[in-house]
Amino acid sequence: MNSSAFKFHVTENIMESWDNLKIGNSLFCDDIWDLTFLKNNKKSGVHSNNYLKFKFLKNYPEAIEPIKRYLYIRLGQVKALTVAQKYNTFVNKLVEFFEYKNIDSLENFDSKMFLEFNLWLKKKQDVKKYTSHYMAKITHTLYSIISIGQSFNFDNLPKDDVSLDISVFDWWGTNKEDKLTRQNGPTHRNIALPIWKNIIDKAWNEESILQTYSTKLNEGLLKINNAKFGILIQAHTGLRISEVLYLKTGCVEKDKYDKFWLTTFIEKTEDEPTQHKILIPENIYKLILHLEEITAPLRDEADENEYLFYTLRKQNKKLNGIKKRFKPVPLE
Repeated sequence: MNSSAFKFHVTENIMESWDNLKIGNSLFCDDIWDLTFLKNNKKSGVHSNNYLKFKFLKNYPEAIEPIKRYLYIRLGQVKALTVAQKYNTFVNKLVEFFEYKNIDSLENFDSKMFLEFNLWLKKKQDVKKYTSHYMAKITHTLYSIISIGQSFNFDNLPKDDVSLDISVFDWWGTNKEDKLTRQNGPTHRNIALPIWKNIIDKAWNEESILQTYSTKLNEGLLKINNAKFGILIQAHTGLRISEVLYLKTGCVEKDKYDKFWLTTFIEKTEDEPTQHKILIPENIYKLILHLEEITAPLRDEADENEYLFYTLRKQNKKLNGIKKRFKPVPLE
């Protein structure tokens, strides 16, 4: 997470109507969002990257709302320049496809329509001019809007998941680092989305506790299925694994509008860790509360007793050969 992202925090008070939410000097309902207050980099003077202009979508009002909501959430997660570049790259192609198919909503984008959008881009555009990576970013933005919007139950989106056999970057023969993969094979192979979805489904069904110790020496200690909790929290928040593992007790809350939030501290480009709030689904909120509950016995015995993730460390034998009780320590 970079420093420009920390200046914008997604508000806790998201109501049924988002119209009065503030984005700098702009309101959510405005046709233009001015992002200059978030810019602190060398490219901040590029006019097109200082604003999000929704006039391009004026003929497609049902598409505006889920796209705006997605962008608003992303502004609290990544730098404003990234959000602006992806939106400006994506929006014109989406409008052209709407006109081509005579549709007016993202609700039409089932798996078949999503594939057709990719094929239309490949046929219509000069790939040599725009590069495969440029195309992949466009379709990945559309996929993210749909999948993230569905997880938060945004309106005017398809009811079923967009099912892909491979990621859009693999489909276009590139990857997120803009390296071609078709000729020499990928340097970073993404997990195919159906396989990733299967991993998530399996994680939900995994047992939370792998082992309960009943021996006299270690009686009362538990071995937690940290992989289950780590995978599910990381998948639904976008946090790095290291950031997930250092989550602390009391990090989730429910506000008066029945929205669920995770609070953590990020330190990457900042001198001091900065508080960061992430909107999360209810099932992840309940999952974290469950983890906090079952790790309470481990916290009681640990020297550092404020974390959620613990492992049991075997202690060295004493000089007389007597074993010591396992010691709960934060999972690094």
